[in-house]
Amino acid sequence: MKLRDTEFTKQMLGVVLSTVFVAVSVAAITLTATLGCDQGVGGGCATSALVWHLT
Repeated sequence: MKLRDTEFTKQMLGVVLSTVFVAVSVAAITLTATLGCDQGVGGGCATSALVWHLT
């Protein structure tokens, strides 16, 4: 019986790969949104404290 042939290893590999996939997807979305924010333009970044704030 090899370790790769067990059901536990298949499930563990699936969980690890899906977790890595989700982490990479979230990182790709958030990094592109953050890096796409142009600080030189007034409306370039909607979450910037310089553009909009509560006070």
